[in-house]
Amino acid sequence: MYQQQEWFFRQIEMMVQFIARVLFHQEAIVYEIQDEMQPTQTDELYNRIMFLLAQGELGRAEDLLFAQLDPSDTRTA
Repeated sequence: MYQQQEWFFRQIEMMVQFIARVLFHQEAIVYEIQDEMQPTQTDELYNRIMFLLAQGELGRAEDLLFAQLDPSDTRTA
């Protein structure tokens, strides 16, 4: 089971790198929480997704990400 999870994480990482290169012309996307004491909605979403991934809940993390995705938001930074 651990090997499957590791494989999924590697696949996700490769997809993120591909998206970063194609859409943002960057090698990688790194998310940093600016203020731990006053997290933004994006910070909270990031934390929830990372928690689900750590629990091996890849499908739930993906569902949450796509449920919160705003296609009209085209900001890159």
